[in-house]
Amino acid sequence: MTEAWPLFALLAIFYVTEGFWWVPASCVCFWSGMRRSFLSAEPIWRHARDSRGVLPPRTLLANGCRYLTQAWPLSISPDGITSGGWSAFEALGGGLPGGRSLAFEDVSELSVSGRRLVLRKQTFALLGSSGAAIDMLKLVRSVARTVPEEREAAIRTALEAGFDRVEVRRRIRRLRCLIRGTRMLPLLVLLNLFVLGPLSVVMIGRGVFWAICLAIHVMLAVPVTIAFVRASRRALAPDAVDRVGVSITLLMFAPATARFLEILSCNLLAGMHPLAVASVVLEEEEFARFARGHILAIRQVQPQDRVQRWFRERLLESIDGLLSRTGLSASRILEAPPREPDAVSYCPRCHAQYRDGPERCADCNGVELKSHETP
Repeated sequence: MTEAWPLFALLAIFYVTEGFWWVPASCVCFWSGMRRSFLSAEPIWRHARDSRGVLPPRTLLANGCRYLTQAWPLSISPDGITSGGWSAFEALGGGLPGGRSLAFEDVSELSVSGRRLVLRKQTFALLGSSGAAIDMLKLVRSVARTVPEEREAAIRTALEAGFDRVEVRRRIRRLRCLIRGTRMLPLLVLLNLFVLGPLSVVMIGRGVFWAICLAIHVMLAVPVTIAFVRASRRALAPDAVDRVGVSITLLMFAPATARFLEILSCNLLAGMHPLAVASVVLEEEEFARFARGHILAIRQVQPQDRVQRWFRERLLESIDGLLSRTGLSASRILEAPPREPDAVSYCPRCHAQYRDGPERCADCNGVELKSHETP
């Protein structure tokens, strides 16, 4: 048994590290477990230099879905395209990063390299996945091919598509129907790896252990791979995932097999704005808190670039439309919280309240506090 412990330890490390995703800082993940309730999570340990961060797993048991979404990674207007994302993190971090401009006549120079849109061998925009990068390139090229008089309408249509709550519901329901009956498979894979495996070594011996674990893994990995291929074909766009590569990984690498639901659901909501997803899956109070942070971040940015200024206004219009469809409004979300005893100021983003002294919120990346005396 002593000789087998390093193997189990290594498998455990692989399994845990598979749950950590290195994603753009503009991404937001929505996790749902067996009870179908949702939690939102944003990257932590962000790397300011390239606007990326680590998205940790919500739980060690990978029997839930993780939907990765992203705010717009660039600005686009009838006059052209400018790099720089529109997430709350990027805005609160001191303004929009990037700022490289691209004329529609030069869109042919854009290409996809993994998760990046590349312009003249330099990163122009970073997307959450290679499929999302391909879709964004298709969108930009589609707008570029549109006659100048109709570009504004094309951009507005693309924006509204990203805020379509009906489409968000349709995709989630579709996936849930397709994976019905498979949610226990990840738990069975984990049971084989970390319970039956060690017991086999102790009770039967290391020689028989390999045969038993391998046989059980094949019995589980084959239906997992079949379920993944079927569901990805029906629920995901053709470019959303490398089905052949992922299928091989699921068959041969047990830690990935145990996380197949996360791999499958990761790109389901690509192209949908985090606020649109939040409005569907979060409770009203949690959605209001989530939306408050995004709205404040976007409002506080005053870009100098003409393309970014135009896109900012259209983005706020789309957000207002989304809020109205949910029965809320920006003014209601941004209202001051009920004043607590001895409270002098509050954070307009998280509504934490402070006594006299602090000027910035300790939990919101230094957001300036607002006085309760200010109307």
